Amino acid sequence: HRRSMLRVHADARFGLPSQLMARVKAPIELALGADTKQYLGKEVPPEKYTASTIPVKYDDIIPLKGMPGYFMSWSGEAEDSADSIQKLAASIPIYFGMMILVVIILFNAFKQPAIIWLTVPLSVIGVTAGLLIFKQPFGFMALLGLMSLAGMLIKNAIVLIDQIDLEIREGKPPLLSVIDSGVSRMRPVSMAALTTIMGMIPLLQDTFFVSMAVTIMFGLGFATLLTLVVVPVLYTVFFKIKFTEQLLSDGAAEGAK
Repeated sequence: HRRSMLRVHADARFGLPSQLMARVKAPIELALGADTKQYLGKEVPPEKYTASTIPVKYDDIIPLKGMPGYFMSWSGEAEDSADSIQKLAASIPIYFGMMILVVIILFNAFKQPAIIWLTVPLSVIGVTAGLLIFKQPFGFMALLGLMSLAGMLIKNAIVLIDQIDLEIREGKPPLLSVIDSGVSRMRPVSMAALTTIMGMIPLLQDTFFVSMAVTIMFGLGFATLLTLVVVPVLYTVFFKIKFTEQLLSDGAAEGAK
């Protein structure tokens, strides 16, 4: 339906538009009298009202208290970002499901894919630290960076686990296979991660891509270091590989020869 409207446009003098939005959203909604009881189904007192009380949605309107037929809405970058995230969220489960299926088909098993996907959440540690250090919001571009990061981490874990399986098939004891694979794959996995991180450095100066660059750089850096430790540990746990000093001493003697 067509409605008469008054549109107010504003640009941030400094900082990101999302930061400006976080500062002014709640005061503007309180000043205009956003009807939380009608919109949310519950009354929110002013002292508990925050910028996230009423989420920004695409093509949405918020009723105003005591003014039937009058509404307010948020548009611009906030609305576009909310619309993009909503559309992206609908397709994420499908493509992540396809990624899981590909890894299962690759190994023709379930334990190796389980180990690989348990390492993906490790990236959240680095992503959180990076966004806090650079004071960046977790917006649409950061979400894209996190999805790209998942693929990179899966690749690193596949390289490591495939090497372990290869050495076990060649007849090497399982414990030695895990240790030797971790050592031999450390350089290629680390160098691949380092080149990707260095390639992201120029994007730190770009206001639009900085959150994505920070997400990939810190997430990949932290997760790569943790993957080289966690994947071998999980492999020994899942396949019940026991530690024996005699096996290690025999393996060291054989390596010395």
